[in-house]
Amino acid sequence: MSAELMRLLSNIIRTGIISEVDEESWCVRVRSGELETGWLRWNTTRAGAFNVWLPPSPGEQVVIACIGGNPETAMIIGSLWSDASPAPGKSLKEIVISAPDGAVFRYDTDAGALSASGMKTATLQASVSVTLDTPVVECTDLLRTATLDVTKGER
Repeated sequence: MSAELMRLLSNIIRTGIISEVDEESWCVRVRSGELETGWLRWNTTRAGAFNVWLPPSPGEQVVIACIGGNPETAMIIGSLWSDASPAPGKSLKEIVISAPDGAVFRYDTDAGALSASGMKTATLQASVSVTLDTPVVECTDLLRTATLDVTKGER
């Protein structure tokens, strides 16, 4: 097998570290060994009618695929946890999303519990109504409202 063919084969799938992020063009540069890629579009879980924005970070470890082994055709196909950026959850029964400022969104299927913590403010805005259908709604501090309409009765 020729040296050129071996080089191309070894470049088909590579791991690397994001060195730069351009959020305006949704592109990153990746360093993999001695290779520094050009600007590559990052991947997303959804980019159609449903759309997800989870931008990558400098220092994030990624997997790149190069069509035909040519790094000029590289695309990011996923991210990897690392010692520098470990997984935010430890259970197969939870979904956890963590943000750089310490905010954490967690759903634990064993407990049936959804939590959002670590943020400074939270807004829930609906054009028609918001329904809290539960036996108890608890506020641990000040509750402020512009208007209040209380109805007591049975179902």
